[in-house]
Amino acid sequence: MGRIANACNDHITRWVIPAATRLLIESASKGIATQPLDKVVHIEMGQSPKSESYNTIQDGIPFIGGPADLGIKFPVTKRWANAPTKLCQTGDLIICVRATIGEPRWADGVYCLGRGVAGLRPADKNLDSGFLFRVIQANEQDLREKGTGTTFKTISKKHIAAIPIPMISLEVQRAISNFLEWLESSSGKGQFDFTEAPLLPASLTEQRRIVARIESLAAKVEAARELREAAAVQTKKLFSSAAGSIFTAKSNWKIARVGDFCAKPQYGYTESATSQPIGPRFLRITDIQNGQVNWDTVPFCNCPAPEKYLLRENDILFARTGATTGKSFLIKQCPEAVFASYLIRLRVKKWVTPEYLYLYFQSPSYWSQIIEQKKGTGQANVNGRKLADIQVPIAPEEEQRRIVAYLDALQAKVAAVQQQQATTQARLEALMPAILDQAFRGEL
Repeated sequence: MGRIANACNDHITRWVIPAATRLLIESASKGIATQPLDKVVHIEMGQSPKSESYNTIQDGIPFIGGPADLGIKFPVTKRWANAPTKLCQTGDLIICVRATIGEPRWADGVYCLGRGVAGLRPADKNLDSGFLFRVIQANEQDLREKGTGTTFKTISKKHIAAIPIPMISLEVQRAISNFLEWLESSSGKGQFDFTEAPLLPASLTEQRRIVARIESLAAKVEAARELREAAAVQTKKLFSSAAGSIFTAKSNWKIARVGDFCAKPQYGYTESATSQPIGPRFLRITDIQNGQVNWDTVPFCNCPAPEKYLLRENDILFARTGATTGKSFLIKQCPEAVFASYLIRLRVKKWVTPEYLYLYFQSPSYWSQIIEQKKGTGQANVNGRKLADIQVPIAPEEEQRRIVAYLDALQAKVAAVQQQQATTQARLEALMPAILDQAFRGEL
């Protein structure tokens, strides 16, 4: 149910339906004989038509090549085949056999099946198609584990054929199918009342209670997760909001360009990195993670004129291209190191402290200028000239020190809160698996 869970990201789809499916089927199947799937189901393995058969003008039969052609419930095709090979029928189940293995969908018409999918159709009058759908869902993890291949995992017909089908009564099959369908229809609707659910056989009364308990606990975990995410968003905004307020120019401040008080922006060195210690460390954008650098993992380079590119304490590095354009990094203690060409080095000469400038580079005022400079360029790129034109409100020297001390302390507090939030997130992620483990041990 992976892609469905991602599309319908609520506690019913993520947790309750998979747990209920397994719980009800396993409980109803105790002491019941099973049949291999291929004994009670017709399996139609897909086969790709010849390339000249494909088209997008709706000539022929709509084509399903793999998971990209499957919607949330029914196929969503973009290609047709006028010389189709293997076909499914209306009401068949379509199952992925490569890449996204499992994940059944319903066929709402006749489709041409490519090699990434297979069609399933009950061949035994004592097997309900809705129940078969749920049995496939309950076996998705097992099918994925049996997949082979390097680029894309693939299962074969023998893997599908071996799925055990419990031959419980049609009445119980349909009751389970209807109950799970009701759960699915309740996804995304918030709170709901289990007294409105379709009836289950008396033998599954305890399982029904457990499913209701799982839903109640999952709803609470989901609510806690949403609160944590909302708090994380607010925490992330806290420093930016404070910096925005502080870096609003006062009457005794002056406005200056970066180029007025920094040396000419210096582009980095163009060279391939190596793990061999043949020269200085070679700092790249990817080596800077969350404002930190682990120098022990930074590679080396053979730079013939390292003094031009050497980094000093209090240099500021600026990402000039790509997704990180505009982000900066303040160099503190570092070994002998040079920097890569996608970075620009700023070296403060007068008027401001490097820490003050670096903190300004975190403010909304700075980012609004970066966004404005990127407009109309067709790419995320800010060069040295544009960087030198960035305007900075410059406070008196003593006030700069107070601002740096305050924002440094605030950053430390924000980092501590974010660490606590990360710990809470990890605990929340572990909570539902622990609850389900209790449920399947009969302890919930």
